[in-house]
Amino acid sequence: MGRLTLNVLLSFAQFEREIISERTRDKLSAARRKGKWIGGCPVLGYDIDVHGGRLVVNEDEAKTVQEIFAICEQAGSLTATLGQLQARGFRTKDWTSRGGRHHPGQPFTKSTLSLLLGNVLYKGCVPHQGVLYPGEQPAIVDSGLWERVHERLGLNGLRQRGRSHERQEAPLTGLLVCGPCRSKLILTYTRRHGKKYRYYGCPRAKQRACQLAPLAAEDMERSLRDHLKPVLGDRPSMVQIQQALEAIYFFEDRRVDVVFQDGTRLEYELPLPNRPGVRNRNREDNAGRLPRISRLMALAIEWERMLGEGLVQDHRTLASVSHVSVGRISQILSLTYLAPSIQERLLFLPLTQTGVDLVPERALRAITKIPDWDRQTKLFQDLMDGRNVPC
Repeated sequence: MGRLTLNVLLSFAQFEREIISERTRDKLSAARRKGKWIGGCPVLGYDIDVHGGRLVVNEDEAKTVQEIFAICEQAGSLTATLGQLQARGFRTKDWTSRGGRHHPGQPFTKSTLSLLLGNVLYKGCVPHQGVLYPGEQPAIVDSGLWERVHERLGLNGLRQRGRSHERQEAPLTGLLVCGPCRSKLILTYTRRHGKKYRYYGCPRAKQRACQLAPLAAEDMERSLRDHLKPVLGDRPSMVQIQQALEAIYFFEDRRVDVVFQDGTRLEYELPLPNRPGVRNRNREDNAGRLPRISRLMALAIEWERMLGEGLVQDHRTLASVSHVSVGRISQILSLTYLAPSIQERLLFLPLTQTGVDLVPERALRAITKIPDWDRQTKLFQDLMDGRNVPC
């Protein structure tokens, strides 16, 4: 009985620790979204307010930061900027920790200079999970200057507290809304031949509860900037867009409804993508697009032929020449376990006009594991009729 009681108490203690940890993370995330600074090493140009955990401008250091950005804009490279800073004797932040430990300023290096120039705190923002929020600390550097320096030097990602946040990728998260179901669009991505492609998608579309097709992030962000130029200027930054807008509604017909903070609206139609490497899914003749599962089925049959004829030795070799993982090879080849009648129907599915495909690949994975072809055929017909297939 004593051991049982001890295990029960330990379980409750573990549960309590998890609850405390979750609440702490939620509280820190909420503070970030409100633009609050939640701690860490102070940066050049700001001091920590002794009456509360927020940043206040250090006027002398702020002038130094502004001068560094001005030098960098004129020099045009990190190496040239570093040489001028070292010649002028500029140093990093000199500060003392709460425990009394003194951290003297050091001469700038490439890494410390890169961290300073890429820190979004200087333009009045706070980063959180790849999204910039307006910070409560005053900006030291003009947003336009910060963007010019950032783009000119090719500083990738957000810099904060000495580490790189590579996810300066979803600036419209929280603003983009699915027009049909009013769900917030979330960022997803895929990789092809080592390159990453970002998409905003409706979370309900994965459960086939919404017909909104994924939206290429690059297309949306570029078109939004272009249409907001008359309102926000020639080169509006994503921070300016986030501050000016309340919501962006996207509809199946590629209509975009932009709602500003003051209640005014802007509507336009997102143009079809026209850049290298993008399949135009909306052809001028409105013939529709070939379902993805039809292409995968044809690919699985071709791979099976290559393996059977000895053109490739094994799955690993096939994965290498096809530029996909071995696991993905197995997933696609599992389609050949389907009954021949199902394979034929998959190859000749009707073209998809709008929205998501009728037969998603994931729904077929449960069917491929069933050895009885008659049972497979019945489940496939249920799937075609819109009924859920048990996984």
